[in-house]
Amino acid sequence: MMDSFDLIGLMGVALMTYSYARVQWRRDYAKCLEYSVVNFVGSAFLIFSLLNKWNVASFVGNDIWALVSLYGIFRCLRYMRKKHLAFSIWHWGRTKSLSSNAKCQMPLKPPMD
Repeated sequence: MMDSFDLIGLMGVALMTYSYARVQWRRDYAKCLEYSVVNFVGSAFLIFSLLNKWNVASFVGNDIWALVSLYGIFRCLRYMRKKHLAFSIWHWGRTKSLSSNAKCQMPLKPPMD
C-alpha cells in the first residue's frame, strides 16, 4: 500500500523526469527559470519522502541536486534582473524588443553589447 510519503516522492520523480525530458526535447529549456524551479521542487519532494524510509545515498544525491538547482535559480534571477536593467537603460527607444519568451533565452554568459 502506498502512503503519502511515497506519493510525494513519486511526484518528485515525475517533476524531475519531466524537467530532464524537456531539456532533451528543447535544449534551451535548461536556460529557463522554470527548469531550475521544477528540479528543486522535485528534489525537495524526494527528500521529504525519505523522511519515511531513510536512504543515505538518495538523501545525499537529492541534496546535491537541490543545491545545484538553487544555484541555477539564483543565476537565472540575477541574469534576468541585469538583463531587465540593461534593456531599460541601453535599449530604450531602439527597435530591439524582448520577446515574450525572453526569460528562456538566457545565454551561458551575458551578451557584451
